[in-house]
Amino acid sequence: MNTTPMKNRLFPCLVVGLILTSFTFGEDTQKPTTKELIAELENMTTVLKEVIDLESARTAGNKLSEWQQSSFMSTDPQLREHIQKMLNADEDLSEAFVANMQEMQRIETLGKQIHSEVIVFLTGEKKVDFAAQIEKTTAIINQIKTDDDLDRLGPDLTLSWKPIANMMMQDLEAAMEFLQNNPALQTALANHQVVVERINTESPELAQKVRAAMLGEELLAKLEKIQLDAANQLDDKKARLAVVSVNAAIRNMHDDNNAHLLTSSLNGADAIMRTDKKLTDVIVGNDRENNPSGKNYLGPHELKNDAVVDPWGNPLRVIIDTNGDGMVQEPAEYGGRMMKDKSLVDSAGADGDFKTIEDNWCSWEVRQ
Repeated sequence: MNTTPMKNRLFPCLVVGLILTSFTFGEDTQKPTTKELIAELENMTTVLKEVIDLESARTAGNKLSEWQQSSFMSTDPQLREHIQKMLNADEDLSEAFVANMQEMQRIETLGKQIHSEVIVFLTGEKKVDFAAQIEKTTAIINQIKTDDDLDRLGPDLTLSWKPIANMMMQDLEAAMEFLQNNPALQTALANHQVVVERINTESPELAQKVRAAMLGEELLAKLEKIQLDAANQLDDKKARLAVVSVNAAIRNMHDDNNAHLLTSSLNGADAIMRTDKKLTDVIVGNDRENNPSGKNYLGPHELKNDAVVDPWGNPLRVIIDTNGDGMVQEPAEYGGRMMKDKSLVDSAGADGDFKTIEDNWCSWEVRQ
């Protein structure tokens, strides 16, 4: 447990997290008294308490802007050291500071956009009119018909879109929250999308170049990585769902004493199968010869060519206890243990190779 006093832990957070301006005090500037510092903190705490939503944050903006001249916003090392010493030495000042920081922490829980709005007023950070930037970008794109147009307008395009790109790359969640609470921005983006779709329809190759010019090479690479990571995460979830769903179906067939229907042509040893069309038809009830009741043990599930496959298009591997001993053996690449189970199901992962187990998805816990 961190036993550092709260005032010692919060002060560095203030000067590092909030001091974004270059405002400094000269060497001859008179250092504030304890009474003056307490008054600064209490006045600002009173204003911060008024902030309960985005509208109230903006209404309090002028009062919040006064904080830019506060001693606490100075980047002067000597003044900061002086204030830190006073915080450590004076209990009333320390309590006023903690109360101020608690209000800032409360505002942070109201949402990233509200917190960001307050920080803008507190620090004097220039506020970007994102809707205007998007409209400007849209107007530039509308002029681009050829590669020559892109060469001529590319620098302006990069400059106009950069604030939006930076906001999205730094914190996509906050950017989406900002969008949802800004009708003007939504309208600007909708108009922008119409123009982007037009150029993409007319020339996909030119559209890709425009996208690269908007983001720049570094931001484009980051965005593509985010998109790739999101796609990979979605594939992983789909693979896990497929494995769990098929395993549950096999177990339900066992519970109904119908597992033998899957392997009616096999004798003795446990069955190792693939979720191809033949096996899938039995599980979902399409094969009435081997599943007379027609019961769908799989439930709603997306099939490809009437078979259960993983997100990479490969059938799953299924090992079924058909000899009734209540045990199945895991594949050798996992260690070959005898498992007390009715079935085991796994996906070969993105590389499609069951033997490279690092990217495989399994219905059982694999020993590392």
